[in-house]
Amino acid sequence: MIDTGNMEALLDAAISHTMKVMGPGASPDDVAKATIALANAQYGVSLEAPAKSLVPFLPTWAQSIPREVIGTGNKHTYKRITKISVTGKSTAAEGTRGNAASITADEKDVDFGILSSGLFDVTYEAERAAGTFDNALSRATTMALLLGRRNEVAHILGGNTAAFAAVDAAVAVTVADNTSVTGTLTNVAHYVYIKPLTAMAMQKAILAGACVLPAAATHKTFAGIAATVDQTDGYGVESTVASATPTANKGLTITWEPLAGAAGYAVFVGTTTGIANTKCQGVTGQCSVVLTALSTGGSAGVSGDNSVDANDFKGLLALLAASGSGAYLKNLGAGLSASAGNGIPEIDTMLAQCYAQALGVDDGMLVMGSQDRAQITRKLAAGSSTSLARYAIPVGPDNVFAGGAFADKYVHPVTSRMLPIVTDPTLYSGLILWVPKTIPYPMAEVPAPLKMWLSYDWVNFAYAVTNPKREYENRMRGGLACYLPPAFGMLYNVWNS
Repeated sequence: MIDTGNMEALLDAAISHTMKVMGPGASPDDVAKATIALANAQYGVSLEAPAKSLVPFLPTWAQSIPREVIGTGNKHTYKRITKISVTGKSTAAEGTRGNAASITADEKDVDFGILSSGLFDVTYEAERAAGTFDNALSRATTMALLLGRRNEVAHILGGNTAAFAAVDAAVAVTVADNTSVTGTLTNVAHYVYIKPLTAMAMQKAILAGACVLPAAATHKTFAGIAATVDQTDGYGVESTVASATPTANKGLTITWEPLAGAAGYAVFVGTTTGIANTKCQGVTGQCSVVLTALSTGGSAGVSGDNSVDANDFKGLLALLAASGSGAYLKNLGAGLSASAGNGIPEIDTMLAQCYAQALGVDDGMLVMGSQDRAQITRKLAAGSSTSLARYAIPVGPDNVFAGGAFADKYVHPVTSRMLPIVTDPTLYSGLILWVPKTIPYPMAEVPAPLKMWLSYDWVNFAYAVTNPKREYENRMRGGLACYLPPAFGMLYNVWNS
């Protein structure tokens, strides 16, 4: 029986369980023993070593982001490079000054946010029932730590500390009758509101089954679903209402202005004006859809802005979309193109531009949601007209063979480096990122273009026992720095095709 009042014993048990999760071949040397820190009369058990051991369970693109604990302060200040340029000749006349490369940089702050795996508890009875065979507390600590690290990646991607603008701040939402499709809409006025989502809100929508994927053949068509969404966390302010009256049994074309930092959009539609009288028809990553059927079973619209979380830190989407970042940002407003033998033009342009902007950065990966990866597979296999893929399918001794195709890598259009294509569970469709891993020239103390700066890394806190159960929480405090935004690229408002 583990003495769960002894924090060192608890940590030993948690590390042991982490080794089990890592699988055969793991040894105690793989997981260094963490230390116990006593501060402000609270026992905080460092989980930094076990957290590092869980790195293989994270999305590939986030595994190589370095971390550094500075221990004090509420923020970290760093230099952000927004432009690298070489002007004039690279030669010089005798006795005169030469022309140097021009680097434009500014100071940025990483304001630390606090992430928590959430409060979890283990009852006295569960501890005793588990015995030494499967310690309930160590198992709960490990699983909560894994959940916390997965959520941390979602915040690294889409943490948001500034309010989203309304999607109609610059261009009004438009709604129009579409008689070219067959649907079930009635011949009455339909009122539409659009709300942008952060990456964390998008992750919840994916898990709740609230996302819709417009038909590839039309790029836009979808029938409303009974989408249940949590508008209290990560949903921006609603747009001004837009309305139209569809022809009976036809559809409505709905179009709005995309936001570079948004991970998706919720579409609310009803037959009575006022957002509270509408229902969520689904969450999508593209900004032009054709609604063919109205669902009345989804969440009712809620007025107000909940896109800001003051306890969060700025994630990659917010850092790239920030004014003056220098990152490559492209509002596609269409599906990806197919080019015979030449990759995908939109992705090639992004990679080539980022390579030029950052003077040779070509080591990284393409990050996207599952549906955009499926679209890339279709485009690469199809070419411009006739399929480029030829299959020789081996048949096993039991007359069994595997079907399907999957795009795993992409050739850099400038250097021919093979780039991994990575699916991130926080994304669904409509957003493709180019994330570099290295910086090919020396920068003081900066081995990679992204870095996590921390006041403290993951720590386990045990709270006072008030019931016949023990309550615990895993938490960390820090934020993300992006040192070279011009090396990054983002395609958004990518339609399904």
